Amino acid sequence: ATTTMISATRALSSLSQRIRPYTNQHCKGIFAKTNAQVEARRSISMAYAHPGAACDSLSSPSSSMGIAIPTLQELIDGALMWIKRTWQPSLVKRKRKHGFMKRKESAGGRKVLKRRFNKGRKRLSC
Repeated sequence: ATTTMISATRALSSLSQRIRPYTNQHCKGIFAKTNAQVEARRSISMAYAHPGAACDSLSSPSSSMGIAIPTLQELIDGALMWIKRTWQPSLVKRKRKHGFMKRKESAGGRKVLKRRFNKGRKRLSC
């Protein structure tokens, strides 16, 4: 029993040694990528905030003349910062779509209310 326990311990330690370096390197790569994206977004926002200022992070030939013209990639990264997200909460729309009266309209909705009532839910719908 002792030999199998020792061999199992050795197997686990060798496995953890093989896994740990990969995960550490993997995480470093992820953080480096996100830091680079943050820096790119910061530089593009600075270019829009101060359009006349020369910016070292902008790699365009006109940046040496003091005119900040962002590259296509920087424009795309800047635009991604201002994209409207999908969840725009509205209580009225929520009640109309998932409310008690909407549930009462259809047979399936009435079944939902019945199941929730039988289960003892405090709120039958939103």
